[in-house]
Amino acid sequence: MGKQVNKNKILRGILIFLIITGVILGCVAFILHFVNKKEGFSNSSNKINYGIWCMNQNCLDQAMIPRGVKRVYVGAFEGDGDGIPKKVGGGSDHMTDVELEKIKKLSGADEIFVTVGGNDAVEANAENLIKLYNEEKFHFTGLDFDNEGLLKHNSFETFVADTVTKVSKGIGKPLDVQFTILAGDKTYDTYLDDYNKTKKKFLTQPTIVNSFKIALMLYGTKMDDSNWGLSSCGATTNQTATSIAKWINSGIKPSDIILGMTPALQNNKCYFDYFSNIVTKKGLAGINFWQAGTVCSVIGDAKISSLKCSSSPIPVSD
Repeated sequence: MGKQVNKNKILRGILIFLIITGVILGCVAFILHFVNKKEGFSNSSNKINYGIWCMNQNCLDQAMIPRGVKRVYVGAFEGDGDGIPKKVGGGSDHMTDVELEKIKKLSGADEIFVTVGGNDAVEANAENLIKLYNEEKFHFTGLDFDNEGLLKHNSFETFVADTVTKVSKGIGKPLDVQFTILAGDKTYDTYLDDYNKTKKKFLTQPTIVNSFKIALMLYGTKMDDSNWGLSSCGATTNQTATSIAKWINSGIKPSDIILGMTPALQNNKCYFDYFSNIVTKKGLAGINFWQAGTVCSVIGDAKISSLKCSSSPIPVSD
């Protein structure tokens, strides 16, 4: 009888020990997860957030805009007009809440930006952007300033700050703001200075700006043009690699940097894997694609399972 009692005590002791050990290990795992998340640490299993730029009616075509992106950037990108996204490029009818809901439905995105500027494009002014939001009910999340077409301003940061402030106050809510720049330009110092000066204007104004990111366009006409091409998937010395490294070490928070990718003539999977590896290891904000339509080749070649281009009808109310 005594031996049986001792055996039961031993078993109970082992069971209690295992329970306590399990609780301790669970707490440690939870704490590590919280710390990693708080510090912005990243690993290859983390989900990458994707964005897509699109031009006017291309944003409304389910065969051109992939489903599964987080961000959509809608731009007119036209040399005349008022710079406001149109239902049909070259037309005069602005997008409305109907087109906004269709874009969200087709893409699955919850962040919709209006792109201001672009190469040789007319820029939308604050008054027209306020009308787009208040009168047309195109309730955009934020504004994307394409520096390629806006460097004509002597004081770029003043132009952006004034536009953002006017629009934010005009629509009654803070905005997400993004700079889009050609990362390999010789104007690196100018771009960095513009970004830092403009961001500084909003650091104490949370009622005007929610977030302030920068998207790096890394391309010639195609990703593998000229010296932008990767000599191998792990290259570290070509223009793409050195430009990315320069911006990551620029002092801008990695979580505020987005890599912009255009389709390559070949081997899109190599470029996509290269970008994805940097985004996850460095904790960057994601990858954007230029642009709707051409991106479908990248999605297919790179086998990006979370994004889908499809000509199959998706029910969308008119």
